Amino acid sequence: MSELADPRSVAAIVQVQRAYMVARGVWTPPREGPAREDAEEAEALARVALEHLESGRWDEARESAELAVDLAEEHGQGAAWQNFALMVEEAAETGRDWEQDQPEGWASARNSS
Repeated sequence: MSELADPRSVAAIVQVQRAYMVARGVWTPPREGPAREDAEEAEALARVALEHLESGRWDEARESAELAVDLAEEHGQGAAWQNFALMVEEAAETGRDWEQDQPEGWASARNSS
């Protein structure tokens, strides 16, 4: 995360990381088969969502989280993953709100770091 990050955004992303660990721990599919593949894909999407949050790509983070939830719900694992997506949503809103409060020209300074 950038040194230009808002402490509230950082704290929100930490909450997302915790929610991801909980969701990941809840879904224990069989060793192989479609459920296993979907669980692995959901985990990969969740990691991508975290990467997007850390890079300030709020909409992409939400999309990745929602795709992970969709996969989990197909296998009856939705509750913990919905919480993960909710945490992503809140972190994205926190980050977006903070960005909007920054002075003009801030985004170009952020993108160059």
